[in-house]
Amino acid sequence: MRVGVLVPYANTNLELDLHRFNIKKLNYYITRIGGYEIDKIPDYEQMKQMGETNLTEALKLINGVIPNAILYGCTSATFTHGLKFTRDLEKRITKICGCVAISASGALILAIKSLNINNVALASPYVGRINDQAIKFFFEAGIKIVSSSNIGENLTNYEQGKLSTEKIIKLACDADSKECDAIVLPCTDIKAVEVINIIENKIGKPVITSNQAMIFALLKSFNLKPDNSFPGKIFDLI
Repeated sequence: MRVGVLVPYANTNLELDLHRFNIKKLNYYITRIGGYEIDKIPDYEQMKQMGETNLTEALKLINGVIPNAILYGCTSATFTHGLKFTRDLEKRITKICGCVAISASGALILAIKSLNINNVALASPYVGRINDQAIKFFFEAGIKIVSSSNIGENLTNYEQGKLSTEKIIKLACDADSKECDAIVLPCTDIKAVEVINIIENKIGKPVITSNQAMIFALLKSFNLKPDNSFPGKIFDLI
C-alpha cells in the first residue's frame, strides 16, 4: 500500500521514524510543504501560518501515486487552529485524494482514546502560545492535560530536530505526575520515537509521540499488525 506524506520542509526526523517502524506492506511517498519561514523560531504565528497554507498543489502532486492514505505530518500547525480545523483538514484531504487521511494531532487523539484514558501529561518542545493551544486542542477532544513540561527555550527549526534524546527523556519525566495516565510528546520533528521504551520503563506509563501515533493510526486503518519491536504500549492494543 502507498502512503503519501506531507512533511514540513525543514523536518529531518519524520521520514526516519516512518522507516524505523519498517512495515513491509507500506511504502512512503514524500511531498515537502512550506508556509513558514525557515530562519524564524517556529512559534504560534509561524505554525498558524503553516496551517493556513493552501495544500492544493501538494495534494495534486502526491495524488499522482494514487495513495491509499495520506499523513499530514505537522502537529503544531493544527494545534494552533483547533480540533474542528483538524477534522476539516482530514476530510478535505480525503475528498481531494479519495483516501484515508491521518493528521499527526488527530492520531494523538486516537491513540489516547484507544488507551481509554482522559488525563495525560504534555511534554512539549514548543514555545509559549502553542502550548496553550495544545492544551485547548486536547480539551476540545475530551482530554485533560493534568500536568506539563516544556523545553524552556526558543528552539529554531533545526535545533528542534537536533534536540538530544537525553533532553527528550528529561522533558517527558518532568511532565509526569500522579494524576496523569500517559505522557504525550507532540511534534513530528523530535527524536522521541527513539526513547519511547526508555521513558515507559522509567515512569511505568504509556508514552505517545506524534510519529508513533500516526503509525498506530495507519495500522488501525488497514487492519495491520505491529511488529514486536515497535516501541510503545499502545501497540499492545492492536
